[in-house]
Amino acid sequence: MKVSIICYNHFDATISLGKYLAKIYPDTVIEFIFILSHDRLNVEIIDLEGFKLGYGFIPESQVSDMISKEVLSYIHPIQLKVFLFNSIKIIDVRNIRLLLSLKRHIVSEKYDLLHFVGNNPWIIMLNFLLNDVPKVHTIHEPYPFEKYPQYHLFKFKSFIRLALYSSNHVTVPSKVSYNRLRENYKVSEDKVSIIPFGALEVFREFLEKEQSKNPKLVLFYGNISNYKGVDVLISAIKTVGSIRSDIQFIIAGAGEFHYDTSGIGKNLRVLNRHLSNREIAELNESASLVVCPYLSASQSGVVMTSFAFGNPILATNVGALPEMVENNVTGMIIAPGNAADLSHAIVDLFQNQTKLQYLRDNVLKRNEDSDNSWSSISRKTYRLYQRILLSKQ
Repeated sequence: MKVSIICYNHFDATISLGKYLAKIYPDTVIEFIFILSHDRLNVEIIDLEGFKLGYGFIPESQVSDMISKEVLSYIHPIQLKVFLFNSIKIIDVRNIRLLLSLKRHIVSEKYDLLHFVGNNPWIIMLNFLLNDVPKVHTIHEPYPFEKYPQYHLFKFKSFIRLALYSSNHVTVPSKVSYNRLRENYKVSEDKVSIIPFGALEVFREFLEKEQSKNPKLVLFYGNISNYKGVDVLISAIKTVGSIRSDIQFIIAGAGEFHYDTSGIGKNLRVLNRHLSNREIAELNESASLVVCPYLSASQSGVVMTSFAFGNPILATNVGALPEMVENNVTGMIIAPGNAADLSHAIVDLFQNQTKLQYLRDNVLKRNEDSDNSWSSISRKTYRLYQRILLSKQ
């Protein structure tokens, strides 16, 4: 079986899927096509900023110079191709020509199956144009979890409908996403599968050296947005400080940071900027607990990145977070928007180190031998590939 996994965004999860498919099924040829655009060259684990770039495929001889050694080492020996659009805009004549050239390349490779990943319009249009090969499409966000203006919601739903129409099968990573898909679109039950994504273990490749956990460090990281409950966390930090002055906090990530931190003192460190992959790895390696006090959500890459470092998660009962974090097993789930509950849970965990270690042990076990391990996820995905190919015979 020859499979191309084609994605825009979600690179950090997708490469683990491909890596384990190739490892467990060595007779299957897995190839990646990662799609970026000139107006977004730094996406997750792929950073092409600063390079002189053309359009279309980056020459194979240059990929090893442009993609980090950590990523290439992780996926070796799987082939990675990188394709560059002009922009993410739909109305772009150059992009249309590039799309058609990408289609011709894929047809010439004679893949047995194509696996598309992401909501990007160019991914969905490419899926639509390729009619003669079986196709799976993984949709991480089938419906917005934040309020969209009416026009943007119409456009969003139109592309999801096109992905559903064009694909032999669709996968989503959670029950919440499954329910949002079924509630908002006409799609038969037998066309959709729930296949989660595992711990984003590629980030461990960016650690330059092993380092000890700080037994009193709580970490919040990722883009700073209002829906992530940063104001609730700031309020909780103030309360925690009045009870346990030894607990330290780091808030790290790009975005507008307009929160009042007066009175907290040295217990809080704020890194209000874009984080490199190495910084994400080092912060996770140092932390003993990661907090996700979100007010709304779907899935969370933060949760699965932190799990790769054995970190328990203190999260809120929104979106798919309760599916990802098993309460009192791999973390704790509390009500959203409640600073008192958040501060109480933090203090409780640090006053009960046995419980904190129990949660950490369960996270590590989850990564290795649960339904959410990459080995299990890859087997589910491979069985889906086989089922689709049989149905097309």
